[in-house]
Amino acid sequence: LLVPLLSAVEEDWLALACFSRLVSRLRPPQSAVESFAITHESATCAQPGASCAQPGAIPDPRVSALRLLLQSLDPQLHGHLLRCGGRGCHGCSAKPFERFQRWFLYDFKFEFPHDDIMLVWETVWAASELLGSSDSFSAFVAMAMLQEYRRQILDRDLDFDQIMQFYDEMGGRHNTQRILRWARELVASVIRLCKARV
Repeated sequence: LLVPLLSAVEEDWLALACFSRLVSRLRPPQSAVESFAITHESATCAQPGASCAQPGAIPDPRVSALRLLLQSLDPQLHGHLLRCGGRGCHGCSAKPFERFQRWFLYDFKFEFPHDDIMLVWETVWAASELLGSSDSFSAFVAMAMLQEYRRQILDRDLDFDQIMQFYDEMGGRHNTQRILRWARELVASVIRLCKARV
């Protein structure tokens, strides 16, 4: 995470300050309200002998946002991901999507070409002006990455291990401009959907 900042900023002390801020931004919020909501969700999906989350672990809200986006905008892909990834936790709709957390953990650093990562970060961080939180736009970028390859995922009937392997192999080779354009279009779709429901 520090390397792109050092190459862009060039001053060690300023790069370190930016890195410190980046790390604090990447840490998922753990407010009391989120803790309650997550505890409630875990309690409703737990089965005897199976746990949906580690004790005390709080799922990343960006993963939850991605799951909700999929459920609302692409029910077919959402259903496929539940079917192919839900074997480990019977009845738990959150667990399979936690495998996408690595995208959020490093702000997509390993998904896009090195020369493009600053553009991705700048776009994600600037989106807080529009959405109130840059974390929200991160979910749209992740959704765009899934939409970009949804045909391959569905046509090949890829399971979660195959999906993650596919994205590992694509690491650093995604079309940055197209993914970011997808993400902006998805934001516009959600805004239109919300206006239609009002």
